Amino acid sequence: MEHTDKDDVTILFLQNAVYFANKSNKAVSQAINQMKSVAACKEHIDLRGLTNFISDKIKLVTTEEIVDLIFENDAIINM
Repeated sequence: MEHTDKDDVTILFLQNAVYFANKSNKAVSQAINQMKSVAACKEHIDLRGLTNFISDKIKLVTTEEIVDLIFENDAIINM
C-alpha cells in the first residue's frame, strides 16, 4: 500500500515519547501543518512535568481515549 497525503494518520506519543511533543519540535509542527492528527497521553506528560512545554495544537488524551485511538486506526507503528 502506497502512502499518500490524503491518508489519515494519527501520531500518538506515549511514555517517554511525550518529550517529542514539545513546542520546538519541527517534525511535530510539520505534521500538524499537514493536518495530521497528533495526540499525547496527558498522564504521561503530567508525570514528567511537561505541561507547559507541549504544543497547544496537540490533543491530550486519557488512557481510555488511547484505546479508542488504537482501534480507530488501521495500522500501528510502535517505536
